[in-house]
Amino acid sequence: MWEYPFVYHHLQFQGGSLPSQTLPQAVDLGSAATFFPFAVARLGWRVIAVDADSRATSSVDRAIGRVSAGSGAVTSLLSDARSIALETESVDCVYCVSVLEHVPDFEKVISEIRRILRPAGLLVLTFDVGLRAGWELGPVSYARLSNALEGSFSAVFPARVIHPLRVLTTDNSIFPRSPRRFIFDPLITPLRHSLHYAYNRLRGRQYPRSRALASTYGACLRKH
Repeated sequence: MWEYPFVYHHLQFQGGSLPSQTLPQAVDLGSAATFFPFAVARLGWRVIAVDADSRATSSVDRAIGRVSAGSGAVTSLLSDARSIALETESVDCVYCVSVLEHVPDFEKVISEIRRILRPAGLLVLTFDVGLRAGWELGPVSYARLSNALEGSFSAVFPARVIHPLRVLTTDNSIFPRSPRRFIFDPLITPLRHSLHYAYNRLRGRQYPRSRALASTYGACLRKH
């Protein structure tokens, strides 16, 4: 999973461009229960791990005092990303790893991120984009999301234009989602997906007939 190194790199090297203060404050939006808030805190940040799931914030609370935060600090906050319980212009950075693709009304989340960020604050963002039907965030909603971001943020670095045939996906990455195991995989994989589709239909669950294919977007943005 490249998203964590991507975010870590930008927080490490962009933090110095923020207004000087004792301990810059970052929000891990949709933090879940991971090591990452503590890794960021060791870079000299005060990290607020925000999640709408109490199991995630409870896990962070249990880790505080047991996992080193280095020169930084970690706290948790139980809050919906569409209405973040933080003061306006109170944080220096928001980072958000693979969250927006799971929120249909992501415009509200982007508006909240803009609200809590200080002027010229950073947004370090990744999200998955489905390239076939059945994903929560596909090409059409990706265009909406891009427009919403452009309305509030500017890219810190120029966008890299990549030819479609060179885009890393769940098929051609070094860790493919469904790696080929033997020579008959091209015959067996469609059968396996058809059986999975039929099984989920019998259970009344939605399941795309085509095999999943996705790529990931990542950017470091600055509030206008």
